[in-house]
Amino acid sequence: MYASFGAPYDAYQVMRLVDDLGMLLPSALEPIPQNIAAHIPEVDSWCRDTSVVPAAIVQALKLQRGEEVTYSERLFSRATEWWRERRMQVMHLRYSPRIRMWRVGEQVTISWDNREHFWQDVPVWTASRGEQAVPVEVFMAEVWSFRERFVRATRARIEQIKQHWSRLEVKIDLAQLEEGQAEMVASTATYLSIGTTNWQDVGEAIGELRELLGRRRHQQ
Repeated sequence: MYASFGAPYDAYQVMRLVDDLGMLLPSALEPIPQNIAAHIPEVDSWCRDTSVVPAAIVQALKLQRGEEVTYSERLFSRATEWWRERRMQVMHLRYSPRIRMWRVGEQVTISWDNREHFWQDVPVWTASRGEQAVPVEVFMAEVWSFRERFVRATRARIEQIKQHWSRLEVKIDLAQLEEGQAEMVASTATYLSIGTTNWQDVGEAIGELRELLGRRRHQQ
């Protein structure tokens, strides 16, 4: 779609990646305890058909509409939100790729599974499925390198615009442009922050949800 507009509109895709990566990293860098990591395949199967929209937002919207948030919905959120937080959102893409990052011990795993996405019987993504584990320090170094290169590129672009802007039909507020770039630099400075999860509550919720699903299957 953006190809019809030409440069510089493709830069939006890069900016969205920066934002989505920033939202994912605190969870991706938080170590998952071994006893919880053992449940990843099961929890992943529970989350297979769920939206990438955070459960808190979904529940808040239901309450705004005057709808009830049920006990089972809250339980599902407690048992799975930690795993859903480790999926990159990329909601601006029609065929949103399923990319996850998580840490167990001193290893960060990156996985992708896009086998479900087809357009006219053609796979949307050439990277259909895969997984790669790297040491935490390597992952963090690559993330910070990406952030630094992006900051330098945006600064260079702004300087270029200040010195010469050939598209006179498009008016640019240079002060606002620089202010936005400064905000972006400040926000990405937290790239390597680490989230905090109540893992005891997660473990208890997984056990409760497993029992609830088991009873429902038995009743069927």
